[in-house]
Amino acid sequence: MLSTGLTKRTLGDYLDPRDMKGLPSSQGTRYTSGKLWPHGEWSYGYARTKGDGGQWHEDVKGVSVRAEQWVHEQGMLDRSALDLSVPANSHTAKRRGLNGMTGYGQQMVKAAGHLMERYFPHHRKTLGTITLPKMSQDARREIVAAWPEIVRQLLQWQSRRLKRIGIPQVVVSVSEIQPGRHSASGEACLHLHQLWLNAPAKSGHWSFSPNAIRSYFDGLLRRVSPSYEGGYVNVDTKPVEGTVAAYLAKYMSKGKQQIEEALEDWGEDNCPRTWWNMTKAIRDAVKAELLKGPQVGAKLEETLELAWSYGVDECYAFLMPIMLDIGDEKRLMGWRGRMLRQLDSVVRSALLREPASPRYDYWVLVPIDKGV
Repeated sequence: MLSTGLTKRTLGDYLDPRDMKGLPSSQGTRYTSGKLWPHGEWSYGYARTKGDGGQWHEDVKGVSVRAEQWVHEQGMLDRSALDLSVPANSHTAKRRGLNGMTGYGQQMVKAAGHLMERYFPHHRKTLGTITLPKMSQDARREIVAAWPEIVRQLLQWQSRRLKRIGIPQVVVSVSEIQPGRHSASGEACLHLHQLWLNAPAKSGHWSFSPNAIRSYFDGLLRRVSPSYEGGYVNVDTKPVEGTVAAYLAKYMSKGKQQIEEALEDWGEDNCPRTWWNMTKAIRDAVKAELLKGPQVGAKLEETLELAWSYGVDECYAFLMPIMLDIGDEKRLMGWRGRMLRQLDSVVRSALLREPASPRYDYWVLVPIDKGV
């Protein structure tokens, strides 16, 4: 080997810590992230980005002393999730749907009802309930297993019908285990609650007749279930008056215990993975008006910090901490609530920087002020 006359350098000489400035960190970056829904409810929490190398550090960002004191004074412990889901590759992940409707699903349904009321004040709304007939256990299991496809086809049929008669393609649905029937007979039958629009007229001009839905739904059940022998599909309809979002709210509270009892009739593998559905038009509208991300979280946190000084009751219709059990300790992971209307308007304006103009292209129709 030829000698160069140069001093040999080690690898450590090239990795001087002073040369490492600006390089990725294994610790990740702390941040606040939040969601502000069209109907005024919001949530935010604290997290840390994944560090380089894929390590995850459960170092939860701290909150103000005033916030911690308020939680203890109120005696409020809420373990509602921040619309977070278990990672797909987690060994502890359970089959979707076993705990009932998720917090995200509840917010989507409430937001959809809110937008139906805001965008279409003159279109009459209908609450429809579809109840399945008595059937064998085999038929019940087949229908429950096929429920996502049943609802998908029903919404598709309804969308086409609405488009044909010139009404916005807006349908929101919530699935439920029929409680009285289950208690009386042990038969865990699903039924469907839906909201849809009708023409803006004083009477008549209904989008769907009960007989039309009954006929289509019975045929749909026959196609997906070899064991289904037919029966009377009951379709009950009633006009919606007042706050639209409230009409589906009471059907979204059925939780884990009722589903566990139903699984004795269905079998776990047949449990529906989702308990809510809506047409693409209204889904896109909700997502377009949902404000989310670190900027939203930071503004919600800033607003809450100011509210401690002005008085929580003067700023929020309700406010709840989001708590999580970490070992033997309860940690404050974030907040959720609903601002009073005036404060909500101020926060939205600050986030949007300028007044948001309504978008009507979701509805595949001309704007409301032109006569829809």
